Amino acid sequence: MRCGKSLIKTYLGNICLFFIVIIICSCQTQPEILFFAERYWWDILNSYHNFEKELNHVCGLNNYSLKIIIGEQYQNYFDILKNNINTNSDQIIIVGPMMTADVNKLAELYSDKIFIILGAADFHSYLPSNIINIVFEREQALTIAGKLTAAIINNEYEYKRDDIINKDVGIVISIYTEKGREDIEAFKRGYALKDTKEHLVIEEIGNTNDKAKAARIIDSMNNQGVKIFYLKAHSLNPYCIERIITLGSLFIIEDWQYFGEYRENLLFSIEENPSLALAKVFEYIRSSNPGSKLGSRIYVPAQVLWGKAQPILVEFEDVIEFHNFPVQAR
Repeated sequence: MRCGKSLIKTYLGNICLFFIVIIICSCQTQPEILFFAERYWWDILNSYHNFEKELNHVCGLNNYSLKIIIGEQYQNYFDILKNNINTNSDQIIIVGPMMTADVNKLAELYSDKIFIILGAADFHSYLPSNIINIVFEREQALTIAGKLTAAIINNEYEYKRDDIINKDVGIVISIYTEKGREDIEAFKRGYALKDTKEHLVIEEIGNTNDKAKAARIIDSMNNQGVKIFYLKAHSLNPYCIERIITLGSLFIIEDWQYFGEYRENLLFSIEENPSLALAKVFEYIRSSNPGSKLGSRIYVPAQVLWGKAQPILVEFEDVIEFHNFPVQAR
């Protein structure tokens, strides 16, 4: 009888211990990703890249909970982000490029937190030890874009439009910036890899609002025989595209997601790759020694996306393989 009571006590004790372990485990805080984005940037990410779905997916795969905060216009982003930092949890904060200045301040206040800036500018300044910049690198993609453009006008591949063969290529710029010059130089380097007699015609509008001058430049280039335009006119890009379409010409652009309705005349676009950036973020998080990578930059290559005006992706495989660069069909 005593033996039976002892067994019952042992059995009940084990059950209690089992439930205590479950309660303790359930009370442990799951590590969290706090993702903050401005409304404009967030809408672009989701309209083109389906970013929210992918963000949820990769957080689940890596056993992180996810908290998304969207900053609306005229809100104090610094205060919103600060009020959502949990000092008692394992939390990694990911923000967009417009939050760089605020994150530098917050990184000093919360030195035990890790801050990741997705799509940061590649400034060669000091980074606090608990910040990592994810930098979208366009140079390689722009070099490939230049080379492929030269190959097309050289008629190296069978293309459905004979009117663009042996024609000059126009580059339309709103205002020269240091980064803009670097981008154009990368495109020119790729273009020069092909032996072509056709010129790159480069014109600067001079500001971001002068539609009349933009029209004159495009018309002048068209009169010179330009049939492919590489646009770096920023806020004037939509107007330039409409003008180019009326002329029956094609365009190359960066970040096509801003101009999706003009896809029929898009030759190709140089795009940021947020999906690859997310993979880089979690690769960093899983690092056996993550602290060694803090205060540094991770470079994520841009990608070349083809528009509907480009039907000859297969023929470019040798070029793509040579550069070891991902080109995705759309």
